Amino acid sequence: MKQETVLSLVLVAACIISVTQAEWNQAARDHILKVHNDYRRNEGGCQINELVYDMDLEAQAKTWALGCVFEHELITGRGENLAYDTSKFAEEKLIDDSAQRWFDEKKDFSRGMEQCGKTCHYTQLVWDKTEKVGCYSYRCPSLKYGSRNAWYLVCFYTPGGNMMGQDPYQTQCDAPCRNGQTLVNGLCQGQAIIPCVDVEAHCDYWKGMGFCTGEYAPFMAENCRKTCSLC
Repeated sequence: MKQETVLSLVLVAACIISVTQAEWNQAARDHILKVHNDYRRNEGGCQINELVYDMDLEAQAKTWALGCVFEHELITGRGENLAYDTSKFAEEKLIDDSAQRWFDEKKDFSRGMEQCGKTCHYTQLVWDKTEKVGCYSYRCPSLKYGSRNAWYLVCFYTPGGNMMGQDPYQTQCDAPCRNGQTLVNGLCQGQAIIPCVDVEAHCDYWKGMGFCTGEYAPFMAENCRKTCSLC
């Protein structure tokens, strides 16, 4: 094989690596966390948590992103937002554009909706009780249910939002933050002290139906803490 041919193959391989190699780094983590908290802060609601970045969630997001399948994994208790883009913009702009598309779903949102419907990305973005976020992006050579050579962004959240029949946040509260938290620049920092009480009348019945675990566990953790022995 001629030297020129070998060199050409090396350059082609390098180009392929540069297209598919993940560029996720600390700058990307810092930027996407800021973007999330800016949207949350600007909603003007009360008792909205300031998100912190979580490396365990990032590890889960990385595993899902590297699979290059544009669909939700749907793990109980965890929220998810996905986006992809075929442009070649810098990482920060791709993040900004993706978050903007999530937020733009707000135009279809109405308070009191039974389900989030076409607004689930927006509602998870600003869900008040969510505390942690972890993300990862990867340039997929072929994104299933997406496109070829697609930049794929996966963000996971805990606790997950989008509880049926609940709004993402309140606009009027007895206090700006929950007990044990501090309001800092429009968002609530610290761990809230949640009373060990049930706030729904049917907790015993739901426990008997097995709702303390499984699909309904996040709802029960919020509304039936005492009955489910979560405190």
